[in-house]
Amino acid sequence: MKSKSKVSEEFEAVTDKFVVLLNTPPEKYFDTAINSTNLMLKKGKTGVYITASRPYRFITREMQKRSVDTKNLLFIDCISFMSGEHSAGTCTYIENPASLEEISMHIGSLLSGIESDEKFIIMDSISTLLIYNSPGSVKEFAMFLINKLRLEGVDGILLAIEKELPEDLEQILIAMCDKSIIFDNLDTEPQI
Repeated sequence: MKSKSKVSEEFEAVTDKFVVLLNTPPEKYFDTAINSTNLMLKKGKTGVYITASRPYRFITREMQKRSVDTKNLLFIDCISFMSGEHSAGTCTYIENPASLEEISMHIGSLLSGIESDEKFIIMDSISTLLIYNSPGSVKEFAMFLINKLRLEGVDGILLAIEKELPEDLEQILIAMCDKSIIFDNLDTEPQI
């Protein structure tokens, strides 16, 4: 099964206003992130894409190549500021990916600025945040994010790279999310 169809099938199985954990092989997680984002946008939702793994400009260029319409998508880029990138129309740059409080503040600000009731957030990725933060800090951030999504009625997609989450963090995320979707190398062929 291809990533696009697996994502579609799995998302259809959860109710509206869901939070899912997508656990993918490292070589396929970016395709899964783009497929998930595209699926949500095609459902007419407005989203916030939080990236700690790849620069905003790279992501938008890849989305354009794959015909993903990003007009209803805002970005929080947690990594480009460190390399000198500071402003772009639909992107908020975070000074440092270790600034989880700043990320949280901008999530709240961007969500409150979206007029639509059909909102989603995609976090790319929880695993990458562990490079810059302690597991305890990432756990607190993830719990904050999931609770915020639930309180505000926002769909959430948390990406993780398989075998990169500490077991206790992974178990907490599985328990807090409506569904944990595990991709393996057999079902993550990139397709949009």
